[in-house]
Amino acid sequence: MDDKNNKKAVDEKTPSETSLARIRKYLKDFWASLRKERFPVFAAFIMGFALFTSFIMGFVLEKNTAMYFDVDKNPFVRLVSGFYYAIVSMSSTGYGDYSPKTVGGKLFASFMIIVGVTCFALISGTIASILVERKIKEGKGLMDLSKLKYHTIICGWKKNMEKTLDDIFTVNSALKPEEVVVIANISSDEIDLFKQQNPKYKDINYLRGEYFNENMLLLASVNTAKSVFILADEHDSATPSEVDSKTVMTAMTVSTIARNVHMCAEILDPKFESYLHKAHVSEIIFPTQYGRLMLAHSTASSGLVEVINDLLDLKTSNSICTRKFPDSFIGRPYSELREYINGHGCLALGLLENVGSFFERKQEALREAQKTPDISKLVGNLQKVKSMKNNYPNFNPDETYVVPRHSMVIILETKRECAAHV
Repeated sequence: MDDKNNKKAVDEKTPSETSLARIRKYLKDFWASLRKERFPVFAAFIMGFALFTSFIMGFVLEKNTAMYFDVDKNPFVRLVSGFYYAIVSMSSTGYGDYSPKTVGGKLFASFMIIVGVTCFALISGTIASILVERKIKEGKGLMDLSKLKYHTIICGWKKNMEKTLDDIFTVNSALKPEEVVVIANISSDEIDLFKQQNPKYKDINYLRGEYFNENMLLLASVNTAKSVFILADEHDSATPSEVDSKTVMTAMTVSTIARNVHMCAEILDPKFESYLHKAHVSEIIFPTQYGRLMLAHSTASSGLVEVINDLLDLKTSNSICTRKFPDSFIGRPYSELREYINGHGCLALGLLENVGSFFERKQEALREAQKTPDISKLVGNLQKVKSMKNNYPNFNPDETYVVPRHSMVIILETKRECAAHV
């Protein structure tokens, strides 16, 4: 928990630091585009040709003329003046302070100007094409995101997308817009309009296309992402079954190409839940089911709805969440961890077990289960592995319950500052 809060403190940068980081990223990407277009080769050729020209003009063709009238015969000074003349002439600036006097010098200068203007035109065209291509890709949602790492991918689009993003960034204060990729099958005009209406989200990386398409996910660098959130898309007028089918296809595609990424999916019909479990989706949200369940519970428990609403409301000081705890508590009784948490102004409600990549958790548990030579124990261990559940909430364990690895503590915070001390 301390590491998480230290990271949060480091990530809270001032606006000027954020702007500088954005400029550095832009310049780095721009330089990478220049290298891709072989700009350094053009630049090196121009510099080399300018040096060659300065030597030919200063020490061969115009050696004994008054071309460099203000320069003595110092070789270095003459070479510098010749280099200056070459760059000025090749860039078609032509100040007129130096000009060749011999016929050979004039012919060579003419050749130099033709070569120089051609090279500078190629460089100008290359830079212009890079800027235009970048702008077009931004408009079409086809940016190159291959260098993104440990970022967040959001698949799908909501009618109230602004509020959805507001809530995400409110809860994750350390998350920056440039670390988020949104994949949605929307038009470039809709993206531009959304950016104009919400300038705070203009630095989000938008990709246009079907989010269940493997190429789109690879374009978003899903294999290096931290987490993937699959929304129940509301952009198209599709039926709930069609929306859930897209969600399942996306989850299966992600699990195939990025097994260790954390996935959270939203589905409208619970009958698709089993497919998401097979795709190792860590968290599944049922937006339509929650309302019905809360209504049912309210008939038996007075005020329960208000309790849940207060805990989920981002504007209140009360919240229920999960936190990491020091590794020293692993293998020790739960009572010691609970005492530690409660001593920091929070209330420990239980443990969230098998956290992280469920594929890794199962593989690790399988290796541990196979270590015993006893067949009967081996069968029992394998049955335990089969019954494992990802992100399993274990509320109010026994005092002597041993805190397992890959678990987090479930906390009821009465103050946001509680997390800073845990």
